[in-house]
This record gives sequence, structure tokens and C-alpha cells, in this order.
Amino acid sequence: MSSNPVYGLIFLFRWREDNDGKQEATCPDGLWFANQTANNACASVALLNIVNNIPGIDLGENLRSFKEFTMPFTPALRGDAINNFEFVKRIHNSYARKMDILNSDLQLKTEATTRKKGTKGQAAEESDATFHFIAFMPVMGQLWKFDGLERQPRALGECSEDDWLELVKPNLLDRMAAYEEEEIEFSILGLVRDPLPDLIHDLAVNVRTLEILNERATALCPSSDTLALDEIILGPDPSLSLTREDIDAAVIPQVTLDDYQTCSDEKLREYQQMISRVQRGLRARIREEQQSHRSDDEYAAGRRFDYGPAVRTWLRRLAQKQQLQELSALVAY
Repeated sequence: MSSNPVYGLIFLFRWREDNDGKQEATCPDGLWFANQTANNACASVALLNIVNNIPGIDLGENLRSFKEFTMPFTPALRGDAINNFEFVKRIHNSYARKMDILNSDLQLKTEATTRKKGTKGQAAEESDATFHFIAFMPVMGQLWKFDGLERQPRALGECSEDDWLELVKPNLLDRMAAYEEEEIEFSILGLVRDPLPDLIHDLAVNVRTLEILNERATALCPSSDTLALDEIILGPDPSLSLTREDIDAAVIPQVTLDDYQTCSDEKLREYQQMISRVQRGLRARIREEQQSHRSDDEYAAGRRFDYGPAVRTWLRRLAQKQQLQELSALVAY
């Protein structure tokens, strides 16, 4: 599990209807919960059900305004509001390739035909095969299960920010144990705090501290050179997303500043060496997180890319070369 704060978990599984009797009668005040009122939106609904219940998080203007606007709504109305929220719709749909859209249209057509014919058995079978996302998170001293297909959220027991993961573990294990061995198709995702902003803040404090120490060293011995160590930065660095504004805004405790101003020259050098070593570790961690962000962006770009035209061109060329029959025979064999 990540060392960063875990805000919530998202559980992916083959959907089965749960016991309605365990749901809350109404959504408690102060809790933001939305129903899923559109197909293929359960992951986005699960994410929104988590982020809109994280205290003190910076949601950004779009999500903050949406949360404030929908807070008085019922879960069903919040679900309808999500369907009409262009900001979320644009991001959600940007990950859908043409084949995903065609599959979604086919599913809707099949469901409509099934309802028209009244074949309930087939509909139930299709529902059992549907994958679904639900969320778990601690809010207001309780562990909550947020399932957009249920009318209300469900409280699973009292917990704290420190022990809620232990409380959710048996719940997830019980759910997985209810399926047959050949149906072990689950995934658990954790929504955690991005460590990069905190690391950049720590680096800003580090650089500001070294600036103060260098100023103190110069005051003690004006002829001495500023601390110069290999690969130690003493100012803004665009490659690490560190700006002059970040450094100037860094806050160092007054007791620490007083120590820097009164310590001996030898102690001052020790501080410089120690803080320089800390900086090396910070820079390494920032670069790791930056690489992780780039990898995520590349994956997202690949997820958005539509390979359909390339596949169709490839199949057309194979057909022109009369290779498809041979390949079909190999597959059949």
C-alpha cells in the first residue's frame, strides 16, 4: 500500500445485486453521494463519490462549483447532474475509442430489445456479466460504501483515518469469496494524494534553508565562497518545477532560523552538508514522480488512440493478398 494518504478505494467486480435493507434511509447531511443514472459511468461516479467527500482537498473551480451546487440535491438528482456536467463528460468520453462507443450502442440496443421482448432471464444473465465499480472511504468517523446503483450510501462501521483500511479488508474478502473460483475477476484501485506538490514544497524549503546558511557563512567570513557542491541547486530549477516564488514562500520555523544565526562556523558547515544530502534525496524522488506522471500521460494518450483504422487497413491488405483464409484455417486448427 502506498505511503501517501489513501483517500478511498475503488473495487471492480462482476455486479450482483446486494441487500437493500442495509442502506441508509436517506443520505446523511454533509455526505455527498450520487446515483449512477447513465450507462458506463460507474467509474466516474465512484471517483466523484470519493473526491467530493475528502475534507480540505483543492477540487479546482469546476468540481468545487459543481459540489456546492449539487450538495442540496438527492443522490438521484446528483446523478442526473453528473450526466449534464460537461466538464466531467468531456474527460470521461475522451477515453472512449470508437469501438467502445459502438459496443456501448450495441449494448443499449440489446437491452432495449430484451425489455421489449420481456425476456427477463436473458436480462438477468447479462446483468450478472456486467462489471461495476464501487467506492469505499472513511467519512465523518464511519467507513462508507458508495455504490451508484444503490439508492443510498451504506455505513459499514465506525473507523478512523488510521484504521479504516483494516475495516474494509474483510468486507472486500467476503465479497470476493462469494464468487466461484472461475469468476475471480477483481481489481482494487487506491485514490491517493499526489506526492509531487509536497516534494516540490520540501525542496523549496530546502533551497531556502541553504540560501540562509550561505548568507550566514558569508557574514561570518566575507572572503569565503558560497557553498558549492556538485549537483546541489541553490535557486529555481525549471526541470524540477521549482520556481522563485516557491522558494520565497517557503516557511522555516523561527527557532531554526535563530539556531542558524547563532551557531558556530563548524556547526554551520555541518548543517550545510546535512541539508545538501537531504536535497539529493528530494531531487531523486521528484524525478521519479515526474517520470511516473509522464508514464501515466503516455498510457492515457495510448488509451485514447483509436487503432481501428490501422486494424481495418491491415485486414484489407491481408484480404488483398488472400491471406485471411489461411489465417482463419490456422485459428480454427
